[in-house]
Amino acid sequence: MKALALLPALLLFQTPGTSSAFNGIWLMDIRSSEGAAPESFSLDRNIFSRGDGASKLSVKADGRFHSIPGDGYVDAVAVTMLGSHKVRELDRYKGKLAYSVAYTVSADGGTLVRKVVEYNKPDGRPIPTTITYRRVGRVMRGASLVSGKWRSAGVTTTRANLTETMKLDGNRFSSWRPGGSGYDATIGGPPVRIKGDATDARAAVDMPNDRTIVVVMSKMEEATVRMTMTLLPDDRTIDVIARRLNDGVDTRWTLRKQ
Repeated sequence: MKALALLPALLLFQTPGTSSAFNGIWLMDIRSSEGAAPESFSLDRNIFSRGDGASKLSVKADGRFHSIPGDGYVDAVAVTMLGSHKVRELDRYKGKLAYSVAYTVSADGGTLVRKVVEYNKPDGRPIPTTITYRRVGRVMRGASLVSGKWRSAGVTTTRANLTETMKLDGNRFSSWRPGGSGYDATIGGPPVRIKGDATDARAAVDMPNDRTIVVVMSKMEEATVRMTMTLLPDDRTIDVIARRLNDGVDTRWTLRKQ
């Protein structure tokens, strides 16, 4: 919606003295998450790979840091094999540790636990996240147990990492997390930088009606994700649909007001 077309609607929905139900602290209900596509990992002939297509990363699993094309998050990766069931990945950006990742596969090869610690948030505090996967299909004969497609079966992380503070004030909308990440944008206005993200990460906000906020994320001036947040009638629940624009895959979850 164009900014000029939006302003009259805002005057109707946001009359002086009123406060939007979007305002407040929201907690993601991880159990409500659905739709995430399986992820691919591979360890073959001393080469570790993760991802598919244009986002695929491949690096020698020799414990040394290897430069990779910078994406604003990581520009060097070191992978070490710690036995037949465990792999360690260290990610750096501009010489500083950005992520540490430990992959551990169960003895039967059916379960993968991925423990990620993120170090690059504005407040500098590490954020741990553990993702449990179930294998899609059978173990590949002769391949490392890490190799294959894996579907997420559960996520645990800190409460702060699931918490988001929203504020809708006139024609401005902001979203901030306890670690200092977030943005403050004009509805219908130009994309703004997302603090605590890659330097070229941007967010543009639109509001087609008083109960729907649409945020388009972009990187290197290319739109990557469109997130639609719909406030439900109880005013305490938000239904979120995030569409990955390169392949149209939708992920869905629920936010609950605290």
